[in-house]
Amino acid sequence: MKTTMITGPTAGIGKSIAYQLAERGENLLLVARREDRLKSISDELESKFNVKVNYFVADLTLQEAPKEIYAYCINKGIDITTRILNARYQINTRLDEAYVVEEEASER
Repeated sequence: MKTTMITGPTAGIGKSIAYQLAERGENLLLVARREDRLKSISDELESKFNVKVNYFVADLTLQEAPKEIYAYCINKGIDITTRILNARYQINTRLDEAYVVEEEASER
């Protein structure tokens, strides 16, 4: 099944994009950390727009997350044709003072 994957779909821009794509009839895979929000949004989109919405709970700061998402898609027969990478994390450091090593450590 052709599907658009959206990371960070539980609030803000990601949530708005999910609603717009569902309104256009696109099937979705929503990926975020908060299962309660993912389930609520998925249920609403499916009933309101008559599309298939899967969700996967993942912390995208963890290195194994992409492999877990891939395995989930293979297992469910989901064909990701479009990816909208909207998830984020924050480091409270000025860009010119940040080091890659610090950023990578904060992801774990």
